[in-house]
Amino acid sequence: LQSQPDIILFIDEIHEIVGAGNSEGGMDAGNIIKPALARGELQ
Repeated sequence: LQSQPDIILFIDEIHEIVGAGNSEGGMDAGNIIKPALARGELQ
C-alpha cells in the first residue's frame, strides 16, 4: 500500500479479524494493522 497510495482496501466484517490467528501471546490480524492506522497510513 505504501508504494501504491491510491489503493482502496475494504475489509468487510472487520470484527471477524480481531482475534483471528491469535494464540497465547500471539498477534492477531487486528493488532497487525493498528500501527499503520496510528501512523495514518490506513484510513
